[in-house]
Amino acid sequence: MSNVLRPYQANAVDFVRAQLRAGIKRLLIAAPTGTGKSYIINALVDQLPGRVGVISPRIEILRGIAEKRGITKTKRKELEAEHLWTPICLRNRIFAGLDLVDTLIIDEGHHATAETYQILDAMHGDTPVIGLTATPYRSTPNETAKLCEYWGAPHVALSLPDAIIHRWSALPRVEIRGLCDDDQVKIQGADFRVSGAGGLNEFTGARIEAIAELAAEIWERDPRPMMISLPSTFLVDELMAHLQIPACAITQRTKSADRERAFADVVARRAALVQINVVSEGVDLPIRVMIDAKPTLSPVAWMQQIGRITRPTDDPPLYVCTNRNIERHAHLLEGLLPSSTIYEAQQAFERPPARTGLRHFGLEALGRYKAVNVPLDGGIMATAYTLYDYDNASGQRREFFALVLPGSTATIFATRLNDLSGTEPKWGRWRRADLPDSLTGYGITRSKMPCSDKQFAWWERDARRVGLDPSIRPSKRVFAVLPVLMQLRLKVLTPRAEVVS
Repeated sequence: MSNVLRPYQANAVDFVRAQLRAGIKRLLIAAPTGTGKSYIINALVDQLPGRVGVISPRIEILRGIAEKRGITKTKRKELEAEHLWTPICLRNRIFAGLDLVDTLIIDEGHHATAETYQILDAMHGDTPVIGLTATPYRSTPNETAKLCEYWGAPHVALSLPDAIIHRWSALPRVEIRGLCDDDQVKIQGADFRVSGAGGLNEFTGARIEAIAELAAEIWERDPRPMMISLPSTFLVDELMAHLQIPACAITQRTKSADRERAFADVVARRAALVQINVVSEGVDLPIRVMIDAKPTLSPVAWMQQIGRITRPTDDPPLYVCTNRNIERHAHLLEGLLPSSTIYEAQQAFERPPARTGLRHFGLEALGRYKAVNVPLDGGIMATAYTLYDYDNASGQRREFFALVLPGSTATIFATRLNDLSGTEPKWGRWRRADLPDSLTGYGITRSKMPCSDKQFAWWERDARRVGLDPSIRPSKRVFAVLPVLMQLRLKVLTPRAEVVS
């Protein structure tokens, strides 16, 4: 392979080789979308000993890997000759007698806990397995915990901020258009219900004309290739019937040859692309404008989708959000979005978010608890968790606190131990803490009662000193944030949502 690796790509290859020499059998490498993980894969294929097999969930991704190796014929037979398979294809070939590879590489390694991948893992026994992904987490805290258990902690080859700084990735310019308040949509399983009463088909369908008008506006003023994402085939058909701009739809029904023609029209800007999941994970097209009309609770789905427009470009790509996805997932952009965007997203709808919660890597232990909105000075909302564990025998009550800052991965953790065994409670002082792997036994502090007059006076006097909004009368649960920040001597700073001691 003649491609010259970037420093982080070469470092990732060296890291994998060193870990394999040390006897490590499973490795997950993380780097942002569009930063060339396929070049890392091809370098590993060339440099690791024995037969190296590569699996990826989409044939389009495998074709891209093959083309970077100089393989121009990318039919399934040619891909298999290069040891490139989809997981199901490799499983079937092994059942048919194909010899196992010496090292297995999983592109889009966040899928590794799915059933087919686990079957392949069992088949390969002690064979080293290497994963690469832009999203080292799953859609729910429990699924993320399983992924971490399988891979261990991911090795971050390149962070998103570093990718932006070096122009290996492009940060989108964000516009907020509050058309679809998905807090009104029912949840089914780990994401929004699509069909049926209260589902996305019904809810988004009622706003399809507004989405069509928005598409026409964006098409007129931005001359770059454009994509519109929707939750279902039904909504794709509905939008196509209302659009007043040239467009092509790609769904699971679209044949391969028709997809290729549609892609060519989109790249040449003869048409806008209307799709669900086809242009999401691993597909490399020069899309520069995206209208997001596809609400999702999944950080993986959102991050993989927005990754389609973050390929390097001189003119920042445009992401237009019609729902609460920015409000919900902005932290995945690692603090890169300006606070004005976070504020606009939080103000786009009449009501504050009803489904505040954490679903991304590193905070799995909090995932099952209900958070509370905390107004920061300047108007932005943070989220807080106030938990307790009471020991009846000793009369001790341990409290745990977490404050999660909007649009950022920054989180404040604290704990204190109170003695309630005597006639007068003895309240401990808050101190910094780490998030434990498990919070089993902890309950949530549920009080929605307004704070007392004494507490309100304290809030009015000192809230601004620690970065909180002094103009509200908080509930007791929101008020709890004030003494934590004061005792830790921390201040939440806006507009950048920083924390200083």
